[in-house]
Parts: sequence; C-alpha cells; structure tokens
Amino acid sequence: MIIVNCMPVYPLDGYRISLYFLNKIFDELYSYDLMFYLSILLEIIIIIFLYFFRLYPFIFIMIFLLIKTIRNRKEERQKINLNTIYNLLK
Repeated sequence: MIIVNCMPVYPLDGYRISLYFLNKIFDELYSYDLMFYLSILLEIIIIIFLYFFRLYPFIFIMIFLLIKTIRNRKEERQKINLNTIYNLLK
C-alpha cells in the first residue's frame, strides 16, 4: 500500500512530494507541466502492465486516476495563471 501511495500520480502523496521538490528547482508552471506529463506516462504504463496480467479491476482504478489527473491540470493551470496575474499587479 505504501508503494502505491508513493507513485507520482495525482491525487496520491507521491505526486505532492515530487511536486514539492520540483517547485524548489523549477518555476511553478514548469513543475506542474512536468508532473502532469510524468503522471500521464506512468498511468499509461501501469494500465498496459495491468492489462497484460489481466487485472481488470485495477485498470478501472487507474483510468479513474487518469481522468482525475487531466481534470486537475485544467484547475491548476487556472490557479497558476490567476496567481501570476495577481503577482504582476502588485
């Protein structure tokens, strides 16, 4: 269970931990984009792996996480854009 929770896939804790460290290295927008693409890639690889071993219930869970990741990107980009505009107006 700990290994699954540490995967860098939104909404798991590994995503937040990875994003925290990436924000220390890169700017916020680049960090979110990098984590988005990494999450999508990892989720697709896991779905293929699960399909290969015929673990269909887990495939549905990963598809759910994939959809949550895509929806989260839209929300986070809007927040970052609003924060950027707010910081420029200061």
